Amino acid sequence: MAGYVDQIVLSYHDSLLRQSDLSLLQLGQWLNDNVLGFVFEYFEKEKFFNFANKATFVSPQVTQFIKFAGDDELGVFLSPLELKTKELVFSFINDNQTRSAGGTHWSFMLFHRRLHKFQHYDSLHNMNASVARKISEKLLPYLGVNERTTFVNEKCPQQQNYYDCGLFAVSVAEYLCQVHLLNEKQSLKSIVTQDSVTKKRDEIRSLIITLSENSSKECSSDFIPKSESV
Repeated sequence: MAGYVDQIVLSYHDSLLRQSDLSLLQLGQWLNDNVLGFVFEYFEKEKFFNFANKATFVSPQVTQFIKFAGDDELGVFLSPLELKTKELVFSFINDNQTRSAGGTHWSFMLFHRRLHKFQHYDSLHNMNASVARKISEKLLPYLGVNERTTFVNEKCPQQQNYYDCGLFAVSVAEYLCQVHLLNEKQSLKSIVTQDSVTKKRDEIRSLIITLSENSSKECSSDFIPKSESV
């Protein structure tokens, strides 16, 4: 549309969300890399900030890069993440077969060092299993583990529509953070349901709006002149 400006809604650390991203949190929309990347950034910078030495959250953009990069590229790209020092590595998996953003389905994968295991959670009949396994194999040399590490398709609550895969992936990721980082003892099927996933849309949207409003207030205060002492 001529003259249309996709306005920036929130700039949050390395995440930049526009109005078009925010609109994806309306019912019936499929989440993109930007929204999921923001969720992981919020987990890392705020919600689970105290566990930075134990867990790392790999952005969807980086996971997509891992899928297609050669060994020389991966070494340079992954070294800053210090994966060999992390007990838990969280990542969103996408079925897109090109380096650019896109695809049709999201799932979630957790590397658990103590269990010597990659755990893959897919809300649509393990549709992303082969992609997740490929990424796990490419990650192995950079995690400092050996062939004893296994890949498992875990039981996962199933979506009841074609568009909620990203929300299920987010909900499972958050649940596993609570279990492994906060030691909360709850069952996955009781926490991640179709109803809870539907509510998660509003929760993420409200969070983005709140952070945006707070950021605007902080920027405005920067322009308020300080009173001079008499």
